[in-house]
Amino acid sequence: FVREPSKSKSSRLPSQVKGGEKTEAEGKHIDDLLDPAYTHRYECADKDATEVLVAQDPLGSLRGGIGATVWDSALVLCRYLEHQKICFQSGCSVLDIGSGTGIVGLVLACSQKRCRVTLSDHPRTIPLLAKNAEMNRKIWESKDSKVKIEALDWCDDSPDAAATIQKWKNERFDIICASDVVIWPELYD
Repeated sequence: FVREPSKSKSSRLPSQVKGGEKTEAEGKHIDDLLDPAYTHRYECADKDATEVLVAQDPLGSLRGGIGATVWDSALVLCRYLEHQKICFQSGCSVLDIGSGTGIVGLVLACSQKRCRVTLSDHPRTIPLLAKNAEMNRKIWESKDSKVKIEALDWCDDSPDAAATIQKWKNERFDIICASDVVIWPELYD
């Protein structure tokens, strides 16, 4: 379940928080806001049985909303993409939109060689995405993969958002994936 955050807390979060840094809103370390009991372990189908770990925030401490939980459909998409090896030539590039915890993109970065993954979601989910990318850094770096994180609010029609979308169009990703991204009608109406 996802509990809505208390109205008395500030909704401001920094654009990016790496493990051990403090959030502006809470003045606490991100590690202190996440309960290790909610860490999801995903065993990749690669020959090494690589284990990807992602922190979740079902209690809403970081105010990431529904993007702070690993949903079943993301796990199904991970397994499906892993088994589509024909798609994954060495050095493929992936855009994971609405990344949430980042599990889909991180599984690809950690199970494929030289995979370039861009994780993207609403700005308030960026601290959790950054934490999860950092938790798995040794794995994806050992595969010579790259992971970057970019914020994009789909309801934002500002020039900055348009520039991000244009940059992505110019990058010509081999794969664009998304999981659980149409839960709110305002995102697709």
